[in-house]
Amino acid sequence: MAKGIAFFDFDGTITTTDSYFQFLLYCFGWKGVIGKAMNILPILFSYAFKFCDNETAKQSITNTFFRGMDEKKFDELCKNFINEKVDKIIRPNAIDKIKWHLKEGHKVYIVSASFTKYLKYFAQKYNIGVIATELEVVDGKLTGWFASRNCWGPEKIDRINESVPDLDTYDDTYGYGDSIGDKVGMLTIVNHPQYRVF
Repeated sequence: MAKGIAFFDFDGTITTTDSYFQFLLYCFGWKGVIGKAMNILPILFSYAFKFCDNETAKQSITNTFFRGMDEKKFDELCKNFINEKVDKIIRPNAIDKIKWHLKEGHKVYIVSASFTKYLKYFAQKYNIGVIATELEVVDGKLTGWFASRNCWGPEKIDRINESVPDLDTYDDTYGYGDSIGDKVGMLTIVNHPQYRVF
């Protein structure tokens, strides 16, 4: 029997919008998000005008919003966010495709720049894997820093190869993405690349 494996981007592919921003709103509300964002306006403007990259901007946002938060509290927020909010931004066609791959006996992974800490709760619903951005925790609290590179663009290729070292033994490899980072990254290492199909 032929072996198959599929890699799904999350934000904009499985979802209709950016889940990280939705997560910030869930945790802090509009007032809290605007208040904290005022502290990093230079970084936000730099990112908007392409003067700094995705990883630098996201790292700064994460540090500003979550530095010092208790890991257990953060984990509870992650779990509740997935259970209470994420279904509203999910693309049904993407879920149907995940279920099709599982029915075919394929391995399925979410490969995302969003955080493993909340994506794992989404993945558990379908018994699929997660390759995503890790957060640093010291003494039970978030430091606000990443414990891995931001899982975007070329980093997705490195993380896939690290997590699935036998990728070249699969007969059918599928990738689903919606961004230029996926188009020039993850989708170049599969034999069934799917760009913005949902």
